[in-house]
Amino acid sequence: MSSASKDWRRVDPKIYNRVNRDLDRLFMSHLADLLEDMELPWSPDPRGDPHPPRSVIGALVLKIYFGVGYDGIEAKLKGMKEFFCKNFDVDRVPTHSVIHRGMRKTSTKFLRNLLEKTILQVEEDRRTAIDSSGFSTRNSSKWYDVRIGEENEKKDYLKFHLLIDVDSGQILDVRMTKSDKHDSPVGKAMLRRDWGIESVSGDNAYFSREACTIVAGKNAKAYFAPSKNATQKSKGHPAYREMMEEREENHEEWGGLSREELHRKRLRLHQREVRESPKEHQETIEEKGTPH
Repeated sequence: MSSASKDWRRVDPKIYNRVNRDLDRLFMSHLADLLEDMELPWSPDPRGDPHPPRSVIGALVLKIYFGVGYDGIEAKLKGMKEFFCKNFDVDRVPTHSVIHRGMRKTSTKFLRNLLEKTILQVEEDRRTAIDSSGFSTRNSSKWYDVRIGEENEKKDYLKFHLLIDVDSGQILDVRMTKSDKHDSPVGKAMLRRDWGIESVSGDNAYFSREACTIVAGKNAKAYFAPSKNATQKSKGHPAYREMMEEREENHEEWGGLSREELHRKRLRLHQREVRESPKEHQETIEEKGTPH
């Protein structure tokens, strides 16, 4: 048996369950405090005995946190009824149908603001990354069907944009767009918010001069993969030029340069040599042009 196997110890299930339970309660308590200071998206109906919006939204967020369905979160909260009711100052747990209706009333903007309030209470100087992925839908593109005159196999899809803390895996911002929406404007909107970032990495879909300027304005460094035809011209965005120059100087750390970038680099070096020693360069040309 290896030393690594000898050092391995089975986690006591009681301790494991206790830690998870305490973590869940800590999250619930923190969530209740955050919702206390926020303007809620709807007011309770004065008729009857409705559930307070704060407890419904709390249950909705906990549903996402636990990764369960509407029936599942109702059962989960009933098992934690005393703690839930104490933190949200209620005498009952919202039912699955109440939570489902709350989902319809709660906007993405509100959830994003809630997420931001949670993040701002965590340490700053984050190394972040931004990227997107597509989610297919059930229907094919109707516009494309009309254009080609028949139903095709091409499907519409939605883009899911994420800004994450690469060290903790914490999601900082989330955006959903249609498939024809370019990534760059969405990325700039996400980066404009105050996330306390130290750096941000992204592919060439988020690459732009303005994005580099936004990141520099946060006292952070940008690491965007440039497009193939990108040049070092700043066009009023010095942070962009600084990023491109650093990428060229430390291209191995950036994953290497493309063929076009290598060609432009050689061309710039050649032009620099001509400017620094024009006479010597002219003599070289004359020597090469002199017949033997």
